Amino acid sequence: MMDATTIPVSPSFFATIAAALRIDATNVEHSMDSRSELDSHANMIVVGSNCFVLSDTGRTASVNPYNPEYAAKSIPIVDAALLYEDQVTGQEYILVIRNALHVPSMTHNLIPPFILREKGIQVNDTPKIHLADPSSDDHAIKFDEHLRIPMKLHGTFSYFVTRKPTVEQLNDADPNHVYMMTPEEFDPHKSSYAQTEDHLVNYDGEVADARNRSKLLISDIEDDPTMTVCAMSTMRLEEQTLVDESVLEEDDADEGLLGQPFNVDLASISSILCERTLSHRLSTRREVSSMMTSLGSTHAHEDDTDFLFEDMNSELDFEEMLSGDDLFTKIAAMADRKQVDLDEVMASATYAKPSKGVQAAHLAKIWKLDLPTAERTLQATTQKRRHTDNPKMARNYGTNDRMLRYKRINQYFFMDTFFAAKNGGRSTRGNTCCQLFVTDKGYVYVVPMRSKKDVLSAVKQFAKEVGAPDAIICDAAGEQTSKELREFMHSIGTTLRVLEQGTPWSNRAELYVGLIKAAVRRDMRTSNCPLVLWDYCLERRATINNLTAKNLFQLHGKVPEETITGQAGDISNVAQFDYYEWCYAMDNEAGFPSNKEVLGRCLGPATGEGNKMCQWVLKPNGKVVSRRTVRPLTSGELHSDMELKKRDAFDKLIEARFGNTLGRQRKNVPLPEEEEEDEWATYQDDDEFSKPIPDNEDYVDIHGRLINQQPVYDLLLNAEIKMHTDGERISIGKVKQRVTTPEGKQMGTYDPNPALNTIMYEVEFDDGTVRDYGATTIAENLLTQVDDDGYSNTMFKA
Repeated sequence: MMDATTIPVSPSFFATIAAALRIDATNVEHSMDSRSELDSHANMIVVGSNCFVLSDTGRTASVNPYNPEYAAKSIPIVDAALLYEDQVTGQEYILVIRNALHVPSMTHNLIPPFILREKGIQVNDTPKIHLADPSSDDHAIKFDEHLRIPMKLHGTFSYFVTRKPTVEQLNDADPNHVYMMTPEEFDPHKSSYAQTEDHLVNYDGEVADARNRSKLLISDIEDDPTMTVCAMSTMRLEEQTLVDESVLEEDDADEGLLGQPFNVDLASISSILCERTLSHRLSTRREVSSMMTSLGSTHAHEDDTDFLFEDMNSELDFEEMLSGDDLFTKIAAMADRKQVDLDEVMASATYAKPSKGVQAAHLAKIWKLDLPTAERTLQATTQKRRHTDNPKMARNYGTNDRMLRYKRINQYFFMDTFFAAKNGGRSTRGNTCCQLFVTDKGYVYVVPMRSKKDVLSAVKQFAKEVGAPDAIICDAAGEQTSKELREFMHSIGTTLRVLEQGTPWSNRAELYVGLIKAAVRRDMRTSNCPLVLWDYCLERRATINNLTAKNLFQLHGKVPEETITGQAGDISNVAQFDYYEWCYAMDNEAGFPSNKEVLGRCLGPATGEGNKMCQWVLKPNGKVVSRRTVRPLTSGELHSDMELKKRDAFDKLIEARFGNTLGRQRKNVPLPEEEEEDEWATYQDDDEFSKPIPDNEDYVDIHGRLINQQPVYDLLLNAEIKMHTDGERISIGKVKQRVTTPEGKQMGTYDPNPALNTIMYEVEFDDGTVRDYGATTIAENLLTQVDDDGYSNTMFKA
């Protein structure tokens, strides 16, 4: 009797090998030696052209190359066999590999050591040259006491020589000399490997004592539901062989196709050739499909061919397989007797692709972005709803926007107030200023206000819409540090942190005030929108900022909104219309025979009005209304003479009422009372002179990004230093400006900490010479001029 430990291959798998030998009986290619290399970076075995393919599983794997710029490739998954010949005894061994990637263009094979160890094979991959006292088991693969494969080196890669076995060698192989190299089941993405490894090490990095190791329960390991459903719903080829063998042992007295005689030779090749096994497998497939439907599985059949079962060979003549009795006529008869449900068998599941929304080119146009940024934004966001382009408005759009609602989370925020110019700065809603909230990752929330006295109301709205942050950081302005504001923030559990006076660069909101202003100016200028509608443009631009995938390290490929909500940002309500774009909106109040489609201008998402898809629409009478049923103009309407006249009349009415982008004031429109704003007074006393802060903004490019990643109020500019210039001579100099390249780019990177600042500066000395010094050199020089108490030191030459 044969020892079970020396037969690594199960009997069921020999049926698979036999089927492959019959299918590939004409394959008499001469094999050549090839390398089977150990590859620790692979998570699946990869076989090349010098292997014998036992069976094609019908499945494929999406393989990503080392460079992410290259597209992923679909590689077939096969069961294969390799031939290894012992160089000493000349004995040949068959090495069987399950679920390997097949790349015929390769001449060698790649074998991950992890998979071999999972099978229980001893892999010693340390070369003998790296061992002080090597033995025969070193740098070798040991299956058992009968087979040990010594490895060689190809450069720095460990390998052993194999070749493709012939059909005769597979037929004549001794079962004692057939070894399985892969485990029966293996999931390279299983999290239990890493968890088990972590449980074996203590907090010092040492191997934990067996008595003190924490226990890892199977129930604590999270399974991938997709992998679980696929494993449950996909019947492997060897499992089908076992099913066929069990069917062949049943009694032949059954009715219908189960009572037909069986053919062992045909069944071993493919169950489609034996009517009895075909009937049983159809019934089994129906049961599997029913189970998949009950689980909600969307796992479709892996094979892209037109065959029903994965073991049907596309190279066989289908007409020959149907010679004699019509096989599918009998299957139809089984369906009539309700033994087989063809709908469930033919379509085991369905797969819904993600809906396609706005294109990157259109998004780049209406958001004023470059194309790569728009493409990254579409990858990092969703668009679950969209406005239709259908010019017919037979009825209102649906009000369902549940998929767009989200919950906010707490973060640290910076806060600041900025004002619109008094000349034309009061909006149609009476707003003259805005409260801006921003995180260190660029999430912006804006609240337009009538005056700076409404800061408390703005903070309350922010806390309701976004959440109560852990802390709000602001400058020492009176309206931002009032007693009422402190009491409210204390009641919601938020800390108010006030910055030191005279340190505006510490408030990140100052930076984003400049960015938002520049973006709003650009939108107003390109759209020729009246200046009094600036607050609508401001709210839309803040929304776009939060949904833009900026190339910032702290975002890690996400959009700012996802850092707050924890969910992918959705661009459904800002991906259709440009600012101040022509549109038609549904007006339900229009009576017969007036047209319900009213021409207007889209001003962006309607915050706090209707559902998430509502848009602010400017009507010809100057009123701004929220409408969810809005569509853009068609190409025919854009070029129609009648529509051009309507749009021209619309613009004249709006200009007469609100003015234009040049800031002309509205006529005959009452304005709210003008409130005087307190002027900013810089601090000064008897010991300290007034230090005015220049009211200029950071320079940005056409996309709103900072040209220089630091504020214009650089700490080292205009600083006076004493440097050794000519030998021992001490010269007094003044830092004039930053050093730039011929292309206009600054040299180095700015950092508020002088020790980390790598920017080069031009220093002008009292003799008129100009020299370049680094920020660290200037900072060290400044520190040497004062003592620990801040008093200046005078250096004299001895």
